[in-house]
Amino acid sequence: MATTYLERTQTAGSQTTWTLSYWVKFSGISGNNDMCLWTTGTDATSNCSKIEMSGSGTDGAFQFQDTGTRFQKTTNRLFRDTSGWYNFVIAVDTTLVAADDRIKIYVNGVQETSFLNSTNPAQDLAMYGVNSSGDPVMIGRGGDFGSSVFKYFDGLMTHIQFVDGLQLAPTEFGEVDATSGIWKIKPGCYATPGTNGFCLKMETTTGSAMGTDSSGEGNNFTEGGSPTQAIDNPSNVYCTVNSLDNYMLDGTFSNGNTTVATASGGGSSYTYSTSTFGVSTGKWYWETKYVSKTGGTAYPMIGISSFQSTANSQELGHHEHDWGYLMDVTSKLRNNDASIAWGDNFTEGDIIGVGLDLDNNKLYFAVNGTWVNSGVPTSGATGTGAISITAPASTPKGAYFASVCYWDGTYGGTFDNNFGNGYFGITQVSSAGTSSTDDDSIWEYDCPTGYYGLNTNNRNTYG
Repeated sequence: MATTYLERTQTAGSQTTWTLSYWVKFSGISGNNDMCLWTTGTDATSNCSKIEMSGSGTDGAFQFQDTGTRFQKTTNRLFRDTSGWYNFVIAVDTTLVAADDRIKIYVNGVQETSFLNSTNPAQDLAMYGVNSSGDPVMIGRGGDFGSSVFKYFDGLMTHIQFVDGLQLAPTEFGEVDATSGIWKIKPGCYATPGTNGFCLKMETTTGSAMGTDSSGEGNNFTEGGSPTQAIDNPSNVYCTVNSLDNYMLDGTFSNGNTTVATASGGGSSYTYSTSTFGVSTGKWYWETKYVSKTGGTAYPMIGISSFQSTANSQELGHHEHDWGYLMDVTSKLRNNDASIAWGDNFTEGDIIGVGLDLDNNKLYFAVNGTWVNSGVPTSGATGTGAISITAPASTPKGAYFASVCYWDGTYGGTFDNNFGNGYFGITQVSSAGTSSTDDDSIWEYDCPTGYYGLNTNNRNTYG
């Protein structure tokens, strides 16, 4: 779980009328701990207003409440998608006569009307901590401030806008794409944000610039912890590891679901996790860093899969439509529940490049920038040094997914995946290699000519 956040001290503004809009991409929603998105006030146990994603049996519900139980809105809908971005808009005006109009919640442009818990605020209610002079507002952190027990947000955020004094419609912050019909971001900032208004685009990376206010009001935030910038954004979504489609034994997902870790000591069960993106045509490249192992021989595997694992006894390479590059004893290639000696061994700290050519149904691996088996990913149908794979159309899923696995769940370790966002965990690539033309992806090593990172723009153009 992340422990980063943004914070500023407020001046006096409207405590009855305001709008908050933000875009988020979750790493995961699970367990008994709520994830705090926004908190105002000095005492999170009794004197604050807060927005959370709920845990404790309603994992993924959106929740807006004050701790004095003067109002509460908890959605029946659960928001558990870890592959894309959500736009949440909370529009408040407690001066209105109609009680149900005083708090309006929108998700991707659509108003929520079904609630597990719904208590409307009294007319003219001044909300705890909101626009209260001298009180903090925090993004990404809440909890019991008296005992320093905090709840944090885990994932990505961008374009966080607060408008002081107006209850606005979601169309001020997003719009329906005319071609795709998908709710998309409006890139600018609302023109008149008010005294405590702000617009955090998360466009800068140095110093304390992540909290820079672009609204023109100068309401900058300070950083808590060390937040990092990702190029994954609502206009171009990058692939991550799918925390909802995995058989990772005691697995944990972090850093926007690009890091996957599993503990040792779980017995002989296999551990297995796949990506959020599947591809069926085109040429694709990504990098996976084998960070560390826990226990003895971990048998890590990196590869591709078009098979939905149904048991923790099925490792990567168990099925005829998945391939796993295995290390730790001898380098091997696993496919169709069989192993062959292949390639070079890799170890902790190594970065494995994967080249997937679905125009010619070939698979390539590189270790620290050197292609295994003298592979030439640009050799086309010749497939120099390549592994020949089944055409995606003949596989169970009709597409291939990036995959990582531990063959023996007795041990474990950590994988960091770079699908083009330019990070291994929270560490930027040390010396960026080349990328294909028109691809904004950032790599540690050179991306083969004609190959692309796994993001929505590239899939729409080259997939």
